[in-house]
Amino acid sequence: MLGNHDFYLFLDASLGSMGASHVMGSPVRDFAYAFTHPEEYLNWMPDHVRSDNETAAALGALFQALAWVYGRRGEAQVMLTPTPGKLDLFEAAPPFREDPGLAERTRARLREWQATPDACPRGSPAPACCPGSRSARWRPR
Repeated sequence: MLGNHDFYLFLDASLGSMGASHVMGSPVRDFAYAFTHPEEYLNWMPDHVRSDNETAAALGALFQALAWVYGRRGEAQVMLTPTPGKLDLFEAAPPFREDPGLAERTRARLREWQATPDACPRGSPAPACCPGSRSARWRPR
């Protein structure tokens, strides 16, 4: 059984450009209400990426920014990518608002995590559900 977050992530992965975007208006990975929790990417990354200083800085900044969003009940108004009619997390939320360099580094790191070809939970039977496997199709083992 899939939860709604898993279901929409599966749609993004398995339906390509139509995906959940067709249903939700944007890919689910772009919503501030964390279809994929930022820390979850650590489970999908190689050890050398998980343990580097840039990863720690990016996660800390993302947590601070998302706490700002949740604290203001702004989940429906803030996105992780520029979206018409919505606030961009990396422009509106602290610490990014005060440090554009940190915003750009963190945005780039997040996109790397989302695009990593093997960005799937270890032992996952459904790689198509993982953000980095948008072109993959689920095949039972």
